[in-house]
Amino acid sequence: MKDQTYRFKIRSSNFCRNGEYSDILGVKMDVGPPCQMEKVSSRASNCQVNFTWMQPCDGKSPIKKFNIAVMGIDKVFYPIKDCGDENNFADCTVAMSVFGAEPFNLKSG
Repeated sequence: MKDQTYRFKIRSSNFCRNGEYSDILGVKMDVGPPCQMEKVSSRASNCQVNFTWMQPCDGKSPIKKFNIAVMGIDKVFYPIKDCGDENNFADCTVAMSVFGAEPFNLKSG
């Protein structure tokens, strides 16, 4: 997390024993998580759903993936695979048939 200090100590080992730990080292991270998503939308057309979004601030580290989750009939959110990766970095289109299958099991209509 941004502005959090992580603490470490290091030691060596051989076949016989472990050495003594070093003094405690501290590293303060200047990188945080990406900002919360805004301007997210979805649109159904031609038996597909298209999700689009604006890229949020990256927290000083490049965003590698967007995780899209859909609530199934059991009220649990499940990720949509192959959606939001480097090949789909600002939108993703999913066939409606995906939502009727496991694990979503949603009814059409």
